[in-house]
Amino acid sequence: MITYNPDYFRQARNFRIGTLNQFANGNTDWKAEFDRLVENVAADAIHGAQARSSAPECYPATRVAVREDITKWIRQEDSPTPEKILWVSGPAGAGKTAIAGSLAEAWKGEKLLAASFFFSSFFGSSHCRSTERFIATLVYQLIRHPSLSDLKPVVLSAIRNNPLVFQQNLKEQLDTLILDPLRKVDRRSSEKWPKAILIDGVDECEAGEAGSPLPNQRVTAHKEILSALTHAATHESFPFLIIVVSRPDPTIDRFFEQNSDITKAVFPRQPVQSRFRYRPLRRRQTRRGRDSFQASKRPSRCGQDARPKCFRTIYLRRYSHAIHRVWSAQRYAADKARPSSPARSSTS
Repeated sequence: MITYNPDYFRQARNFRIGTLNQFANGNTDWKAEFDRLVENVAADAIHGAQARSSAPECYPATRVAVREDITKWIRQEDSPTPEKILWVSGPAGAGKTAIAGSLAEAWKGEKLLAASFFFSSFFGSSHCRSTERFIATLVYQLIRHPSLSDLKPVVLSAIRNNPLVFQQNLKEQLDTLILDPLRKVDRRSSEKWPKAILIDGVDECEAGEAGSPLPNQRVTAHKEILSALTHAATHESFPFLIIVVSRPDPTIDRFFEQNSDITKAVFPRQPVQSRFRYRPLRRRQTRRGRDSFQASKRPSRCGQDARPKCFRTIYLRRYSHAIHRVWSAQRYAADKARPSSPARSSTS
């Protein structure tokens, strides 16, 4: 702090005060901005939260092939320029959330996971099914990642310059808190950065504060969050790959089909007939006794000399009918093998 001392100018004559340049050291106090960020985080939606302790996970040696395929895509082993968004889709009970949780746990240990958000109507607080805290939750995880430490002061400075950023729409929050800061940070060590952002249960998200939204409000929420993710994926400063996990909701599917002006730059594709929109993954038994699934790719073409790109869809089938038949047969065999009770023997 600069204090005024009258002795400095005592008996002084013919002097002039010029421009005062004040320099602050780099240890700026960002506590107020960080606290404001934390206030807008949906803590229960982050992988590893206490509220998600009972969330399903894959049993050992199950869904191995599909998890390996997704991890291979994240590591860019197929191509140095892969698709930017991977959509894992399937009906209720197909094991989507279990796969997402298992992948998040594995990627966290390998420092591949940049951020995650698990939308849910069953686990955690109402913020877990609201879009209101979605961007802030991702930002909180990004600035706490060990490889992205340079991002923290840039993000907190943006919050200081725009204290009302959390009341803006998702696109404005994304630009202010993620895309603009990423453009300003030093990228010389970007090869050490994490690679994946995992979003589960997009079909369960709601607009604004969670409650009992009308159907059109839910549709609006789906469109807003998908538009924000696509805007990020097409931005030059965004280095991450995005995994979107959801049921095959008509609004979500229609968004990728109709919004070619947003998705064409990254996911150009030819229109396909509705009956070929999803090619279910075929189940086969491998020598190791695990389930293996084959992913399908939507056909695409972007000129004769351009490399075809698309967003990849992995669709998981549910084998509840087969499981039910096996369970019924086992129960019938057990009942037949069970010895009759004395009461039943006396009546026979």
